Amino acid sequence: MAYDTTNIHTDFGQGNDFGHKDYTAAREAGISNERILDWLDENEGKLIGKNVKGGGGLYDEISSSGSGRDYRGTDTPETNTTYGWIGNENTYNKAAGYNKLRDESEYEYSPRVSEAKERTKAFKEKYVFNDPKDNAVFKTPSGINPQPQRNADGSIVGSSSERSKKATQNFLNDDYHLNLDNI
Repeated sequence: MAYDTTNIHTDFGQGNDFGHKDYTAAREAGISNERILDWLDENEGKLIGKNVKGGGGLYDEISSSGSGRDYRGTDTPETNTTYGWIGNENTYNKAAGYNKLRDESEYEYSPRVSEAKERTKAFKEKYVFNDPKDNAVFKTPSGINPQPQRNADGSIVGSSSERSKKATQNFLNDDYHLNLDNI
């Protein structure tokens, strides 16, 4: 299961500082030691007591051995994890946790949503994620289709421009009573 590790949380133990319980939770969520140490360097105020850099506690344990220390006789609970001592029981925020990321495969979409997703994917593959030379929009130097060739009177060469003009004029004159003789 993947977790949202955008932010490192500090509310797993007995306060808002970063301790062994927070470290264990971060590692179990998939956050690396390097990232934790970088974050601690940027947020020095989150380490207190002997856990500060150079104090012989958590920061130094992570940087020297790659994990927290094992439990000692006075620690409660007397539990070690892959990452060292599990840390103090959570009395600060019982709801603390890294949020699970949603897995797209867990959802069943309606046929219309599925079709829309397919159309979007096809559009992206055809027009967005391909080489510009393969994209119809970018085939000409100007980035758009070339302008059509025109006759001396402005009509398009090889088209039914005159008929279209007359049809438009007749339609508009008859339906809207407009004088469009100079179209």
